[in-house]
Amino acid sequence: MYLTIATWLLLSFWLPLAQNGQGSTDGLKLNVQAEAGEEQAIIQIHLVNSGTQTARLQFPTSQFYEITVLDENGSEVFLFSKGRAFLQALQTVTVPAGGSKEWKEEWDYSSDGIRVPAGTYKVIVELLPTSIDGKAPGLAALRAETAVSIPAPNQDGTRAEEPDEQTIFMEVKAEGTNGSYKVTGKARPHSGEFFYTVEDGHSQLIPETKLSSGASYPDWAEFEIVIKVPSGKLPKNGALILNLYEKKEGSILGQPLAVILEQFRGAE
Repeated sequence: MYLTIATWLLLSFWLPLAQNGQGSTDGLKLNVQAEAGEEQAIIQIHLVNSGTQTARLQFPTSQFYEITVLDENGSEVFLFSKGRAFLQALQTVTVPAGGSKEWKEEWDYSSDGIRVPAGTYKVIVELLPTSIDGKAPGLAALRAETAVSIPAPNQDGTRAEEPDEQTIFMEVKAEGTNGSYKVTGKARPHSGEFFYTVEDGHSQLIPETKLSSGASYPDWAEFEIVIKVPSGKLPKNGALILNLYEKKEGSILGQPLAVILEQFRGAE
């Protein structure tokens, strides 16, 4: 009887210690790299097994990981799983001892269909297995992050193609925040004048305004536009967009240009 009680007490002490080890992911480490190009970023995910035994990861669906991209304010601009469908069936990924598993994804700098402004963004990757070798995974080892600098269009150090005759605007840059902005660039409208409006995707906040470019096609002239939008008209969610265009007799000529002045993301 005393032996039975002693054995029971020993097991009562040992079992919690054994369960505390279920989060172990010995030998597994997740790494992520993001390489920015002119039109998209390549996100490379590496799961490395430096252990001495093969690791078997089980997933509830065909989604093996989640990728989240945050802007400098910590707001989400990209979520890999958003709008995607995944096979609802158990999946197993095997990583041999001393080996690795790699995945590659692309992000086209789009946030809700609009290209994000140039800047530094945080890329976070989380692996989503329900078990590793039959045990609950340790979350810390299955999360990795990196930073990526997104260039402005044609501003990543590569040579831009020569503009064709339909190109009316080039080298356009916007700066400012909270309703106060300055936009600079070059224009060569055939008529010597062009127009702009400011809208939020739903309403026009600044009506059509005409400007003289100081030159006409094929000569380029620099321009500067100062824009003021009352704080009460700024969108709570979405983008503030400047539209640049040339028109004649009510018809748009050449290639119009949409410039994001600022992205707004209210509390969800």
